[in-house]
Amino acid sequence: MKCGDNKQASSSGSSTFSCNCLPLLEPAFNVRAIAIGDALPFQLDWPSRANYSYHRVQLVHTAVAETLLQELVTNGDDKKQDLYKACREKGYTAYPLKVALPEFGSPSLLDRVQNRPDVEGNIRLMRRQRTKERGDAIHIPPQARPSLQSHDDARFPLMERVQEFLESDQKVFLLLGDSGAGKSTFSRELEFHLSYKKSGRIPLHINLPAIDKPEHDMIAKQLRRSEFSEAQIREMKHYRKFILICDGYDESQQTHNLYMSNRLNQPGEWNAQMVISCRSEYLGTDYRERFQPGDRNHASDPSLFQEAVVAPFSIAQVQAYIHQYVTLHQPLWQIEDYKQALELIPTLKDLVTNPFLMTLFGGAPSYGGSRSEPLISSYHSSGTV
Repeated sequence: MKCGDNKQASSSGSSTFSCNCLPLLEPAFNVRAIAIGDALPFQLDWPSRANYSYHRVQLVHTAVAETLLQELVTNGDDKKQDLYKACREKGYTAYPLKVALPEFGSPSLLDRVQNRPDVEGNIRLMRRQRTKERGDAIHIPPQARPSLQSHDDARFPLMERVQEFLESDQKVFLLLGDSGAGKSTFSRELEFHLSYKKSGRIPLHINLPAIDKPEHDMIAKQLRRSEFSEAQIREMKHYRKFILICDGYDESQQTHNLYMSNRLNQPGEWNAQMVISCRSEYLGTDYRERFQPGDRNHASDPSLFQEAVVAPFSIAQVQAYIHQYVTLHQPLWQIEDYKQALELIPTLKDLVTNPFLMTLFGGAPSYGGSRSEPLISSYHSSGTV
């Protein structure tokens, strides 16, 4: 049995400890790290404490490793003693010790001195509320096509494409799809996913039909609905960046270019990227003019715009949905029963390629909703299956 073969380096390139003994030693390392973190001088601010913690941990790595290896000498386990001997002969290699700082639980000292309003507490409350609303909703990662004219074989994972957009300099991502294609579900899932990503930007889901005149100041209107104060809203407008997830452009019967009418990314205005959804059939041939960003002179810039069309469920996605539903909700029917029903009823097999009708087929809840009566039960009761 060899030891010391697992060579890793910390992000800073500093020397730490590693070997194949880690499954045995790592819990004790974590205890040492916690003790060191607890002993930090609390008069330091967080960046200084992080730096202080890092260097203190580096200093004790060798001593901790030596102590732990000595403890193996007296252990009667032959394998552990072999590991000890191998470690002594091979020596130490690099091992990154992960020390993560907790989230701020209250305004920083600098914020309090400058009398700046705390927004982090409200952001955490909003995130918890979204998590509660999500509940046990089943989510199958959707596929999409580049445009309405694209063929079905040009599919790509939608979430990956949106994340690429968010890392680019583009400003507006238009999400098109038929009724029930899963645009709203994806919008909610995107906000949930981004809310736990440490990007420094605030994901904000906006249900456009619920906002009065979203063509003007829609971010502030949504934040007021989430119980942010006027002082907090001013703070975020001047100092924070947003990822807007605007759902239901068609349902709000919009004709405005919301990016332009809200003056996004103009001097003194909100700093934001926008993901916005709309039913395909709601738009005419020149629909891009309603979404493409532009400058202060209203000259549109197609290079800042991207679009995608949510594709119907594939057979593999339908099967993945059935598997998740049966595992999570444990209905009377088993996975094979649902598959058999789909094979016996050709029209039903076509229907469930629409994600909304797929939820009716299984009876699974949508975001914030309750479980519906399975569509399959109507076929079962009528004797079709």
